[in-house]
Amino acid sequence: MPWFFIFVVSCEERFLALALRKVGRHRSNATSAARREAKATRGRSGLFAPAALVVRRQRLAASRIASGSAEETPGDIRYPRAHGTLVSVNSTEAMTAQAHEAHNLAWFVARTADMYKEVVSWLVTIERNDMAALLFALVILCYFVKVMYFDLPRAPRSTELWNATKKEVDLFFSHEVDEMLTSLQEIQANSVHLAERHFQDKYRNMVKQMKEGLRLDFSRTPEFLVSRFRDFVCGYLHTFHQCSLDPQDQPNIVCSQEKMRNTTSIKELCTVVLQESEGKMLDLAKAEMVAVDDLNMLLAESRALIETVEQNQAGTHWIRMRCTSLWCKRPSRGGGLDKGLLVPVDIGLFFLQLNLFSMWQAGLLLSFLFGFSTMSSLHWRGKHHLGHAVGLSVCLLVLILYKVRVLHRSQELEQATQQLQKHHQEATHIYMSMRKALGQYSQVVKLWRYQTMNLLDLWDEHVQFCINNFNNPDMRWGQVTKIHDRLLAAREGMGGTSLYMGKQALNEETLAYASSQMKHSINRIGEAYDRKDYALLLKLYDNFCCFLAVNVVGSHNLPDLPGGVQVSLAIGKRKHSQHLEQDLDLACTRSIAGSRNPMWREGFELPVQMGEDIITIEVFATGDESSALSLSRSTAAASRSTVATSRNLGFAEVPFRGCPGRWISKTTNLTVLDPSANGSTVEVELFFGTCIQHYAFLSSRSLPNMESLGHFLA
Repeated sequence: MPWFFIFVVSCEERFLALALRKVGRHRSNATSAARREAKATRGRSGLFAPAALVVRRQRLAASRIASGSAEETPGDIRYPRAHGTLVSVNSTEAMTAQAHEAHNLAWFVARTADMYKEVVSWLVTIERNDMAALLFALVILCYFVKVMYFDLPRAPRSTELWNATKKEVDLFFSHEVDEMLTSLQEIQANSVHLAERHFQDKYRNMVKQMKEGLRLDFSRTPEFLVSRFRDFVCGYLHTFHQCSLDPQDQPNIVCSQEKMRNTTSIKELCTVVLQESEGKMLDLAKAEMVAVDDLNMLLAESRALIETVEQNQAGTHWIRMRCTSLWCKRPSRGGGLDKGLLVPVDIGLFFLQLNLFSMWQAGLLLSFLFGFSTMSSLHWRGKHHLGHAVGLSVCLLVLILYKVRVLHRSQELEQATQQLQKHHQEATHIYMSMRKALGQYSQVVKLWRYQTMNLLDLWDEHVQFCINNFNNPDMRWGQVTKIHDRLLAAREGMGGTSLYMGKQALNEETLAYASSQMKHSINRIGEAYDRKDYALLLKLYDNFCCFLAVNVVGSHNLPDLPGGVQVSLAIGKRKHSQHLEQDLDLACTRSIAGSRNPMWREGFELPVQMGEDIITIEVFATGDESSALSLSRSTAAASRSTVATSRNLGFAEVPFRGCPGRWISKTTNLTVLDPSANGSTVEVELFFGTCIQHYAFLSSRSLPNMESLGHFLA
């Protein structure tokens, strides 16, 4: 007997034993209840009989009925017995309801056990070769339940999910990605990529300089020069920290300061820098190109997937009655997502044409053929019970094959939806990373344009000068050290990243003008390096980025004038007794009429060149009020015309280089040019700045009507 039937028989014995134990407990409870009832009844009547007597009477009546020696009386109660016969008990000796239920349960268990034995005996008679047929029928039954209750109801939801995913992906690529790519193209043409190319050029110059340093003879180099050169290189490479999209939290460390400090010779220093800096330079263009290529590839794959799925929603019939011959060919187009070596394929069988579109469908067809042949074989051998079971499974397969196109379409849509969602997730990840990069571009663009590029140019000039003249005996290293200190001071004067990034950043107009002034200074510094003019280099670094902010407060003790009064400002001294030098840049206040003590409270910012330390302030009478109000003060040319058509009352020459970085109030007597202006004074506030960081101090104090540099430097 196979192991399966041994297991079944053992389970049967355990089940029957458990049932009989349960029946025994019910009978014991029934007997106890009968005894208690008999005792109570006879106690009330004055008679006493043990409960065992009632039980013996019941058994005696049952044995009589079983043997046929006693006839049933109309007052008897019939109880079922374990083997199908009935047990009769007289109603006068009726058992309690609990005993009645116990006998019914015993009969039900006995009948169930008999049927179970019959099924097991039938299974035992099945031959080993027929077990496959039984197992086939059970598997098909389970699979049919799974298809009808789980797969088929899921088909409409698969279609809805596919349509929603397709629409979402189409909107993502047609709107969000296109908008982002347009923004990226605009950025590629602006200063961000210009700054990046500038960084790449300076990085290549740095590598070139380090390679030149390896070819120099440092055998007689003193220790202090090695230390000086190490400081130069460390300062130079520190500037590359800003060549990052997040210079505050993730700076671009080309070579660590610790490794450079541990070097003992210039050759070792150059070797360490070349090894550590390899491949560490920012390359935004390459990263953007790779990201765009990935997005285009995902877009092409998504469109191809959608097109393939849409082409496969053809007719619902995969089998047709058609006169044909024996042939087999692959379809010209379509094929689904599971297209492989064998499927899809069209097959002609004389009068049938089959379209096999998946291996799953082919497996169902083979199962149908196997089940049909097995059913026929079983009926031929007279095993009709098993044949009927297999026939039922064949009918279930026919129902599944009838819905095979719907089921396959549902599976195909689920698979396509998963692939499309995967492409969407990958594209979204790339899109978000590029969006983050675009946001970082807008944050660092001012830092790169107005500080990093100028710093790299400045350090490049300094380090190149040191390397080219390292073995020059006329090299004045003491002066070079002072220049290096001035360079460090200029770098500190440019301020931190907060002046260029974030909410506290300076306005772009101020940064743009300061950057243009620094570029002009860097060009002159490069020329001074070429001439080895150390004194000029020190002066240029001291005047690297200078400006003067003036707040014209007012004037006092002016004469009575029929028209208005205004003030003009210019950097430099007067060289003519009647008017300012014509080539000076002028800034003028508005005209105020009808007051001997006019108060303007207007602010201006003026550029300061190297060697300039005087500002000239002139007070003019502008005639009548109507003409004064029509005068323009937005450009230098209009200011000169105002001076030419007005009467000069007096002027004052005020020095301003005394205390840089601070506001200084001055009230100065006018040098009178008109006798009526004797005793007149002018009150101003001056702020002399020598670096961009002073702009932050300047912006901390609000000046009314502050005129920026661009208004009169255009």
